[in-house]
Amino acid sequence: MDKFDSMMAKLDQEVPQVIQRKLSHVIVVDESFEVFSRIWVMAEIAKAQELELNQVAMLFPPPERLNVTSAHDPQKKRRSQVPAKAALEVARVRETLDIRNCKASRQEDVDAILASIPDVEAFNERLKEVLFNEQSGLLETWSAERCAGFFDVIDPLKDLVAVEQLTAPQVIMLGQESTGKSTLLERLTGLPIFPRNADLCTRALIKVRLRRGETRKLKLLVQDMQSQEDEPSAFGEELELKDLGNAVMKEMTRQVRLEALRSESPAQSEKFYAQHVREDPLEPSDGLCTKKLLVVELISPKAPNLDVVDCPGLVAAAALGRPENVAASTAQLVRSYAKKHRHSALFVVAVKASEQPNNSLAMRLVQEVGLERCALGVLTMTDILTGDLTDGTTRLHSTFLKHHGPRLLQLLKASNDQGGGVHLSLGYTLTALHDVCEDRGWLSLSRVDAMAQWEQRYFLQLAKQWAAANGDELDPNFLLERCSCNSLWRHIKDAVDQFVRENWLVNTMSKVRQEEQEIRRQELALGLPRALAPAHLAELRRQGDLLPGTLRSVVETEEMGRLRSESDSSSSRQIQDLFGQHMAKCLRDLLQKAWAAGGVFGEVAGELEKRLMSCLPEELPLRCPSFKSGFTGKTDAFNLPMHLEACMAKVEQQMLDAAARVKEHLKEQLQKVLKEDATPQRLGRLTRAAERVQHALWSNERHEPPEDFLPGLRELLAPLLTSARVARGERGFAVKLDREQVTQRCSLHFHRFLDEVLGELPVRALQMALPEDCWVEDCSEERMLLLGRLLKLRLVQARLTESFGEEASLRESEAPEPSASAAPAASAAAVPKSPATAATVASASVEGLRRTPEQVKAEVETWKGYLHERADEYFDSPEELEGVLTELAEKTDAGSDFLKGDADVIWRGERNEENVEAMLHIRRLHRATTSSPGGATSTASYVNRLLAALFADDQAFAELSRLPRAEPLRMRCGKQLCVNINHISLP
Repeated sequence: MDKFDSMMAKLDQEVPQVIQRKLSHVIVVDESFEVFSRIWVMAEIAKAQELELNQVAMLFPPPERLNVTSAHDPQKKRRSQVPAKAALEVARVRETLDIRNCKASRQEDVDAILASIPDVEAFNERLKEVLFNEQSGLLETWSAERCAGFFDVIDPLKDLVAVEQLTAPQVIMLGQESTGKSTLLERLTGLPIFPRNADLCTRALIKVRLRRGETRKLKLLVQDMQSQEDEPSAFGEELELKDLGNAVMKEMTRQVRLEALRSESPAQSEKFYAQHVREDPLEPSDGLCTKKLLVVELISPKAPNLDVVDCPGLVAAAALGRPENVAASTAQLVRSYAKKHRHSALFVVAVKASEQPNNSLAMRLVQEVGLERCALGVLTMTDILTGDLTDGTTRLHSTFLKHHGPRLLQLLKASNDQGGGVHLSLGYTLTALHDVCEDRGWLSLSRVDAMAQWEQRYFLQLAKQWAAANGDELDPNFLLERCSCNSLWRHIKDAVDQFVRENWLVNTMSKVRQEEQEIRRQELALGLPRALAPAHLAELRRQGDLLPGTLRSVVETEEMGRLRSESDSSSSRQIQDLFGQHMAKCLRDLLQKAWAAGGVFGEVAGELEKRLMSCLPEELPLRCPSFKSGFTGKTDAFNLPMHLEACMAKVEQQMLDAAARVKEHLKEQLQKVLKEDATPQRLGRLTRAAERVQHALWSNERHEPPEDFLPGLRELLAPLLTSARVARGERGFAVKLDREQVTQRCSLHFHRFLDEVLGELPVRALQMALPEDCWVEDCSEERMLLLGRLLKLRLVQARLTESFGEEASLRESEAPEPSASAAPAASAAAVPKSPATAATVASASVEGLRRTPEQVKAEVETWKGYLHERADEYFDSPEELEGVLTELAEKTDAGSDFLKGDADVIWRGERNEENVEAMLHIRRLHRATTSSPGGATSTASYVNRLLAALFADDQAFAELSRLPRAEPLRMRCGKQLCVNINHISLP
């Protein structure tokens, strides 16, 4: 086989299944673009497109890079600058590209490839589409009009979001009605899904979920806003692009009507709602959908991992025919969603260019919620102020040049507040949304492309005319940098870049490390050393061997090293030695307990003596036989040895029964001890070995009474039986037995068996050898899943390190630096000094382990010395307060202290619905009264607020009390799951 496109297909089939990562295709382009004249390169490009690989074109030698000169952004990544002549080479390749003109080192390769192409013209057209398509072409992004490498920060993460369920960055669009918000979103996403006119205005949150995937898929889902669970749309889950807009509109109509129907007719069945929901088009009188959001999921090999959310347009006043509360309900929906995601999203705020931003309802909401630091303003419909500058005749009029123009420039430059602007950290951009087909309610992709081309021409004319009118005061390049949707994408990319580095990266690494720590704890709880099945060991080693060399050194840590060492026989020998020692110890402990006063041996021996006394007669009657039925011959009535043998048989049976009871007791107790094993080794997990060892112990003849056990018993009892006194009676003879002596000698013989035979069990457990296949734990599959997950988490960290370098290696406790536009650093809540010397607690040697009960108790006693006197006012009894302190100790790591130092103290307990705030339920007991039966209630509280109430001094507490009580306190470290009281920000 050849080593080019066929090998690509082979690798794409096998490698991603192992490394959980889709392959990429890198095309290295020389300065003269000669690579596109090589026929094998063309075949590879076509094959990669067929396999839907992520394709990237790179210049070599690499172009010049910008040096970091910005003092306010020292961590900003350097960006590649594509030479201007590249655009000329792109144009040349576009005109001359033909597979028939391509070359190879061997002419037979050219002939073979051309012979394998059924339609050369169609192949050429497909190649041009791959290279020069305006939206996704590999070389189109190198033109002067486009930004190279959109989302270069999050694109390398690829499948982390989809596979590892990490939170994707999110862009949320806000705006007042009729500001061009939905049209702008369609320009940005390229998807015809957003309603645009008054009748089809957005009545629900619509999320476009962009995800990387192996194949292109388009899905429509409905998400419950409370549970965050997705469900298929009633109009089809997987859709074609041409059907998407209509399906979104129908689903939005259905959800609006369902919510209204549930409100009008509560407590009905789902079948009732499905039968009675109206499906006719939305009307102005219809309300909003506030409990569900629509999700359009686009999975593509070229999609960035990003969520784009369209919020319903804010309403200034209720129009005729619309619900009276439409303005308030819309504002409440958008406000609650913005608050929920204000620390994990970027906000794009649409405002008409003809209006001052400080008059916009959207900007007022931004100020109300405090989104200025993470918001980007978009001034839409600039062409309304200027007219269509692309028609060749329209010129900028004096009103724009004197009034609107200077105001817009002030906003773009963020120079002062005279433009009626609201200061946004990410600034403003201009867009022009000329609608070429206003009569249609939904956009089409071809129309989006037409709008994009028109916008580019419009802003070129605007920059040219505006610069000519202002002379040297206006730099046209600055204007073009802040204009058009392409420019908006660049600014969104830069904002996402900053957000990913300063927020997403820290939070994601923290989440990954927390999960890794939890998996380590779970895996260690299964017991060590590992006793994985050989197939599991081989699979984990294979996954490690197939990792890229750059990642293997990061991923292959102690765990993988141990897995490799455990693949040889030394591991099973180590496990066998540990198991034998543990089994011997368990048997010694059981035997010691059994021999102790009141132990099972004494109990069984006592029961044996009672049974012997009851089964042995005081005398053996040897009477004359009766011949009422006639003489039958020999009767053995006077056969003393035979009668003595019958007594001996009864004695022997009682002895064997007693030995069996001891055996069963030891077996049951040994199984119980192994099952309840609490040692770090957890050797009870080796059930196969345990069964074989016990089988070998109990099935061996040595556990039974020894071979001379019964003969020895006979020898011991023979003198007593043969010396029994015989007396003559009227009807025969009677042999008097000494039952007490017989019983005592049997008991002595039984104790000898317990000592000599069972006492050897611990030694036998140590010396026993079992086959290699016995040393496999019963939790091998569970451990395999945990170690596989651990390997993936290590791979996540390796990819983050690969993508971000040293930034991803920062310690989890290091908080990101505040931006220049952020508020001044807040001081921490002060904690009063302890009035007395408090008890100290020994820190755990391993970070992240839970405190032992003794450590919890000691830590609670320590914290009691720091409590403010107001703490007694919050609780009805000391027991309630101690219960809260106990939970605080149990839900934070050993070795951490939320009252001391500046290190992060991560909360391991309950969280709120969004999983971002530390929560604690306070349980209060109420006494019964004449009017109330009493009982217990539980109240949810934010942990940082609770700590402030219990420990903060009067001044800090007074300042914190001015903040809204229904919201958590802000942590200056940026981590809301941190409960270090020294990190609480004061207003």
